[in-house]
Amino acid sequence: MKNMSAEDQATIATKKLTLALDLTEKQQSQVKELMLEQAIHRKEKMAERAKMKSDTENDTKLKVEKTDEQKIKAVNERLDRQIETKQKMKAILTSEQYEKWEKTQGRRHGKAKSKRKMKGDH
Repeated sequence: MKNMSAEDQATIATKKLTLALDLTEKQQSQVKELMLEQAIHRKEKMAERAKMKSDTENDTKLKVEKTDEQKIKAVNERLDRQIETKQKMKAILTSEQYEKWEKTQGRRHGKAKSKRKMKGDH
């Protein structure tokens, strides 16, 4: 997925949600807009991390670690984005669709967490 454009990622995510939740045309366009925002944000964050990594590799004396304050800020930003996404999805979807989407989100995050544990990350 990381080699795909943000537009392609948004399209695929929207189609998957359309299949799972039986979205209307209007819902599809709204969800695609939201998915595109998220994909663009993810691409930007990946580029930032890649730049930091290359800067660190180029200057072996420079070891960049986040301070506690930076870590807290990053967690707060991530949580704020998740809350915003939930609110937008709640406005787009019917109550039944939203319930189903909520359940899939829990499973998705659970899978990611179990994958990290298997790799040894915590």
